[in-house]
Amino acid sequence: MANRRISELQELAGINLADADLLTVVDVGEVDPALKNKKLTISGTKAYLNVYYLPRTGGTISGSVDIQDNLTVQDQVTASGLNVTYVVNAGSLYVSGTTEISGTLSGTTITGNDLNVINITTQTFSTSGFSATSITGVSGTFTSRVSGQTVTGITGAFTQLFGVSGDISDRLKAGTVTGDYGAFGTITGATGIYTFLSGTTTTGTNANFTTGTFQTLNAGSHTITGNSVVSGDLIVRGSGYFSSGVQITGTLSGTTVTGATARFTNITGVTIVGTTTVSGATVTGDAGRFTTVTGNSAAFTSITGQTITGATGNFTTVNALTAYFTTGIVRENITVTGDAFVNSDLFVQGSGFFGSGINVTGTISGIKVTGASAAFTSVTGTTLTGTFVNAVSGVFSTQVSGLNVTGQYARFLSTEATVITGGNVIGNISVSGASVSGNAGTFGTITGNTAGFTTVTGITITGTTANFVSGVFTTRVSGQTVTGVTAQFTTGVFNTLVASSHTVTGNLVVSGNLVVEGSGYFSSGVQVTGTLSGTTITGTAIKATTVTGSTLVGTTTISGATVTGGLAQFTTITGGTAGFTSLTGQTVTGITATFTNINGAYITGSTVVSGTTVEGLIGGFSNLLSVSGRFTTLLSGATITGNTGQFTTLTGVTGVFTTVSGTEYIAGGTTFVTGAGDVRPRGLFSFPTTVGTAGFVLQTNGNGTTSWVVQSGGGGSSITTIMQSKIVIDVNFGITAGYNGLSQGPVEIADTFSVDVPDGSLWRILV
Repeated sequence: MANRRISELQELAGINLADADLLTVVDVGEVDPALKNKKLTISGTKAYLNVYYLPRTGGTISGSVDIQDNLTVQDQVTASGLNVTYVVNAGSLYVSGTTEISGTLSGTTITGNDLNVINITTQTFSTSGFSATSITGVSGTFTSRVSGQTVTGITGAFTQLFGVSGDISDRLKAGTVTGDYGAFGTITGATGIYTFLSGTTTTGTNANFTTGTFQTLNAGSHTITGNSVVSGDLIVRGSGYFSSGVQITGTLSGTTVTGATARFTNITGVTIVGTTTVSGATVTGDAGRFTTVTGNSAAFTSITGQTITGATGNFTTVNALTAYFTTGIVRENITVTGDAFVNSDLFVQGSGFFGSGINVTGTISGIKVTGASAAFTSVTGTTLTGTFVNAVSGVFSTQVSGLNVTGQYARFLSTEATVITGGNVIGNISVSGASVSGNAGTFGTITGNTAGFTTVTGITITGTTANFVSGVFTTRVSGQTVTGVTAQFTTGVFNTLVASSHTVTGNLVVSGNLVVEGSGYFSSGVQVTGTLSGTTITGTAIKATTVTGSTLVGTTTISGATVTGGLAQFTTITGGTAGFTSLTGQTVTGITATFTNINGAYITGSTVVSGTTVEGLIGGFSNLLSVSGRFTTLLSGATITGNTGQFTTLTGVTGVFTTVSGTEYIAGGTTFVTGAGDVRPRGLFSFPTTVGTAGFVLQTNGNGTTSWVVQSGGGGSSITTIMQSKIVIDVNFGITAGYNGLSQGPVEIADTFSVDVPDGSLWRILV
C-alpha cells in the first residue's frame, strides 16, 4: 500500500470501535529500531485506563475522597471516609470511616460510624456517632450519641439523645433521654429527665418529670413534683410518688395504691388502703381496708369496712355493719350485723349471718337457707326449712311438703301438699295434691282431684277433671273431660276430648265427642260414639254415622249414613247420602250422591247421582245427571243424561246426550254403535244430517248411508190414485238398483244435491 498521510485516511467513529481494533504505539523502551512500532488493541486500552481512572459504571476507590463542591450520585456510594464541602445527594451512602459534610446530606439510606453534618434528610439512618444541627428522617438508629438543635423523625433508636427540642412522630428509643422539651409518639428508655414531656406512650425504668401529659405512662418508678395527667393508662411496676395529684382517665395499676382519697373508674391492686373513702366503678384487690368503699363492682379476698356499697361484690370474706350490693358473691363467710340489701343475686358458698335481715331482689343461693320467714321468686337448694315459703319457682333435690306450695316455678323429686300452684310445676317422681294447677307441668306421676294446666307432660296423670292447653303423656290419660291445645298420648279414654292437635300412638276411645281443631294422628284406631270433627281426616278405615270434613282421605274404606266433605279420596266409600266437591275412590256406593266431580272404578247410586263430571270404570245408577261422563267399561241406569258421554258400553232405558262417544249404546232394547260423528244402529248405517220433508220416508242407499225420499209404490206393490212428484229436488236421492224412476216435469235439482241412477236403471221425466 502506498504511503499516505494520517489526514488522508478514512475516519472510524469512536462509538464504532471494536475490542479487536488496533492502534499504533511507539515503544520507547525497545532497543531494536525495527521493533519500535507496535500494535495495541482497544480492549487492552480499556484495561490500562481502568487502572488509573473510575469507570463509567462501578469501580472502587481505596482511600479517602475529598470533594470541593457538591457530590451527586444517583445510585450507591461506598467509602472508607468522605469529606464534602457543600451538598451530598446519594441514593445510598455507606461510609466506614468519618464523614464530614458542611452542607446537607440526603439519601434513601445513610450508614456511617461518625457523621458530622449540618442537616440530614433520609428515610433510613444508621450510625454509631453523630452530631448535627437538624435531623429529619423516617427512621434512625444511633449506637452511641446524637446531639443537635432539632431532632425530627418518625422512628429513632439511640443510646443517648441530647437536644434542646425533640419531635418524633412515631417512636423514640434511647438509653438516656435528656432535654428541656420532648414531644414523641412513643418514648422508650432506661432514664428520662425532662422539664415537660408529652407523648402517646412513655415507657422506661425511671421517669423524672416536673409535669407530664401522656396517653399511656409505664415505668419502674415515677417521680412527679407537679401534676400528672394521663388520658389513657398509668402503670407503676415499682414505686410512684405524686406530690400534688394524678388524674387518670384510663387505669391506674400497681402493687400498692395508697392515698387519702381515691376515686377511680377501675382500681386493681394486691393491697388497697384508703384512710377515708375509696370509690369507683370497679374496686378489685386481695385485701381492702376502708371506712367506706363504694363501687359498681368489687372483688376482694377479704374486705372490712363500716359500709360496703357496690353494684357487684365478689369476696372471700365480708365483715360489715351494713352492706349494699346489686350482685354479691361470697366464697367463705359473710357477716352483716345490721341489714343487707342485694338488688340482684346473692351467692353464699360458705356460711352467712344476717343479724337483722336480708332483702334480695334476684337469687339467694346456698347449701342451706334457714329462717323464720322466707319469700322468694325462685328457690334452689337441697334443704329448705321454714314456717312459711312463698316462692315463684323452686328446685329441690329431695322433698317439699306443706299446706300450701305457691310459686312461679317449682321442680321436685317428690311433692305432697294440699294445694300446689305455680307457673311451672315439674316433678321427676311424684306430685300429688287435692288441687294441682300451673301454666306448665312435667311429672313422673301426678295425682289430684283437680288439675288445671296450660301444658302437662308426664308418665301417669290421674284425676277427676283435667283442663290443659297442651299435654304430652307417654302411657295413658283418662278423665271426664280433657281440654287443651295439644294432646299426645299412647292411649286414652275420655268422655270428651278437645284439642288443636292430637297424637295417639295406641287406641283412643271417646264416649262423647272428639274435636280436632288442628291435626290428629291415631296409629292404631279411634272409637267415637259422638262426633269426630276435623278439617282433614285421614285413616286406613273410617266408620261413622256421620262424617263431615273439608278433606276426607281413607286408604281403604269410609262408610256412614251421611258422608259429606269438600274433597274425598277413598278405595271404597259407602253411605246413604254423599255430598262432595270432588270424590275419588275405587268403589263409591250410596243412595244419593251429589258431586261436582266424581272419580271411581265402581260408582253405584241406587237413586240419583249428579255432578259436573262423573268418571269411572263401571257405573250403575238409577238416575245419572251430569254435564259430562267418562266410563272405560260400562255405564248403566234407568235415566242417563248429560251434555257429553264417552263410554265403552252405555246401557239405559232413557238417554239424552248432545254428544255421545262409545263402542255400544243400548237404549230401549236397541243397540247403537258410534261411527264417525254419528250413531249407527248395530253399526250398519248412518242417518241423514237433516230432519227431511213431511211425507218423505227414510231409504237406505245400500252403502251404509240413508236418504229422505218420496214415498213410492215399492215396485208396484201398492196402488195410489195420484202419484206426486216434487218439482225441486233438495235432497240427495238414489234410485234403488233394479228399479226405474219416473217424475212429472218440470223437475229441478237444487244446488249441492244430486240424484243417483244405478247402472241398468232409468229415470224418465214426463213433460
